[in-house]
Amino acid sequence: FNVSCAKCHGHYSLDGKILDYPNKIIRMDRIQTDPQRALPEGYAKLLNFMNQSWIGEDFKTPMLAPTGYLAPPLIGIWSTAPYLHNGSVPTLWAMLNSEKRPKYWKVSPRLYDYNLQEVGLIYSEVQDMAVKDRNSNTEKSRYYDTRKEGRGSFGHTFPDALSQDEKLQVLEFLKVL
Repeated sequence: FNVSCAKCHGHYSLDGKILDYPNKIIRMDRIQTDPQRALPEGYAKLLNFMNQSWIGEDFKTPMLAPTGYLAPPLIGIWSTAPYLHNGSVPTLWAMLNSEKRPKYWKVSPRLYDYNLQEVGLIYSEVQDMAVKDRNSNTEKSRYYDTRKEGRGSFGHTFPDALSQDEKLQVLEFLKVL
């Protein structure tokens, strides 16, 4: 973790306390995750509202569209599934293994189901998205389609360079933060 993740997500003690946090924006060309939420077009309406509100007046500096995503501190990450800025990755194990990220998935119908081994949501991969389209709106809300704009699960592939054992060690460490 300290070699591969800490430069963006911070350093932590073994008892889960944050030692330092870089508060770092990772540029889109580096993180390569779905850029939709960081694109100027996506922020135009929000920025206009914020700049015309007391926030824009208070800070005396107009808010600008981001150039990337903030690498968050990871304390309690075990409890914040799904992952990435858009919720497209159901488990930390899939976060650490980009090839294991499902393209289409359905979250468990039981609200409090949790995958303790892979750390995250209990889900099932879905092969036939046409089945999803025939279901009710309530049922549709349990599905995630990473093909949709702003919902891609690609990018943040830095952990792919780690060995299987190193990924397992990082996962165990994240469980205690």
